[in-house]
Amino acid sequence: MTYSWSGGGTARTKNVTTPDTYTVTVTDSNGCVATATTAVAQNITTPSPTVDNDGPMTEYKRV
Repeated sequence: MTYSWSGGGTARTKNVTTPDTYTVTVTDSNGCVATATTAVAQNITTPSPTVDNDGPMTEYKRV
């Protein structure tokens, strides 16, 4: 099988680092073609840190 990704790439998988719509076209040895598209959204939710005192204090050392 061969793979062709929007934005470039011919590997079976694609590492995504930016939000966008990605399309892959797969062609098998008989020439049959299938296409799939997915949208990747950026998670813009601000993390909500929490603090508790349920455990022992530990010292943080920068290495």
